[in-house]
Formats: sequence, structure tokens, C-alpha cells
Amino acid sequence: TLVYGAGVGGKMVLKEIETNRELGLKVVGFIDDNKALNGRKIQGYPVLGDSRDLDHIIKKYGIEEVIVSFKENGEERKKELAEMCKYLNRELKVSRMRLVIE
Repeated sequence: TLVYGAGVGGKMVLKEIETNRELGLKVVGFIDDNKALNGRKIQGYPVLGDSRDLDHIIKKYGIEEVIVSFKENGEERKKELAEMCKYLNRELKVSRMRLVIE
């Protein structure tokens, strides 16, 4: 699994994946469009590039799912990413994890 967004939302997604084993997900790293984060580590996981690097990252790491972590425009980004995967002819699950407090 690749987390799109290495900010606060991405860290929350990572924490949920690490603590909720029932999800059955394994995080490979992050992508983030902020070039300053490229190559850095977020809680031990690398920022592998930005959305333009997606095809290369999918091939290299065998990514099967991307989770969009954006609070604002998250649904829009999810649709853009799904379209990009379709254009790249990649079978990839694109989802969005949202925090819900009840």
C-alpha cells in the first residue's frame, strides 16, 4: 500500500494501518507532491516521490493500493488518481481513509 499525502492525514492513515491488522495492509511508503519531502522518511517510511512518479513506484514496489489521505479535496484527488491509473493501464485500488469520531 502507498499513502498519498505525507502530512498529518498521512501519519494518521499510517497509524491506523499499523494498529489495525484486520485491514491486512502493508505500507511501502508515501507519495507527496511537496518536493521538499521527497527522499525523507516519515515515521520510518520513505517518501518515494510525487504523483508524477506513480507509474515507476507501482512497478518497482508492486503497489496494489493507494490510500488518499487528504482532508481537503480528498475525493477530488481520489478521482484524479483513479483516472491516472486508468490512463497508465494499471489495475490499482484507490481509496480514501477518513477519520470518524463518534
